Amino acid sequence: MELIDRVFSDYYHQYIVIEADDLTENFKDQIAVHNDDCFALCSSFIDSEGALKFNVLGIGSSWQRCTRGLRRRKMLGILNADEVADKDSRLITPDMRMLRKNTEWILEQEKYADTDLIATRNDSRLDNVRDYDYPDIVEVGILHKDRIREYGMLVTGFNGPFLEGTLAEEPMPAIGIHQNTLIRALPYQVEDTFRLLAIFTGDHLSRKDQKAMQELIKEGTASGFGFSDGIMKS
Repeated sequence: MELIDRVFSDYYHQYIVIEADDLTENFKDQIAVHNDDCFALCSSFIDSEGALKFNVLGIGSSWQRCTRGLRRRKMLGILNADEVADKDSRLITPDMRMLRKNTEWILEQEKYADTDLIATRNDSRLDNVRDYDYPDIVEVGILHKDRIREYGMLVTGFNGPFLEGTLAEEPMPAIGIHQNTLIRALPYQVEDTFRLLAIFTGDHLSRKDQKAMQELIKEGTASGFGFSDGIMKS
């Protein structure tokens, strides 16, 4: 399966072999690369700019034989998400060598990420609305003139049943909501996937909306609707 056809939960912090072809040539300063070394054993993380990256633990000549370089403490290299989007991939179950090399390294890469933001990365309900290259940006539906249109929202965290964030770009044409406007969204299910719908927008809500929001937070905490039921993993 091509990597871009997978959902975020498949590969984030997981272990995956990618048919990287000549991309392995990028690692020849770290390890001898043979002509048939077309496969890369990878995990993934989100860097300080919010971009998805794939860190390479080892390389090899086949799906099953892809551990050369695994004993090295350093990663062999980093691949950008767009470099491997159309590459075939296979998920694998890691062994202790892979876990030892990768676990602390991944934590180091994301150590400055906000804990509220990290929590949202582990909820599989957001898989189908995430931007592939920048997974902390999700599509959110906003009702404007009796029509729901989806916009990119930069996620900040959960608040009771709501996912909160701000628009990643200024909407064009204008919809009366600006890039830095706080948005609170709820998930809804379409067949076997989830989408997001903005329920409240703006820091300064009317008294009526403030009351409605607090009631939803209270009800969500009590009954577990929206995101109040905790992280859902696939």
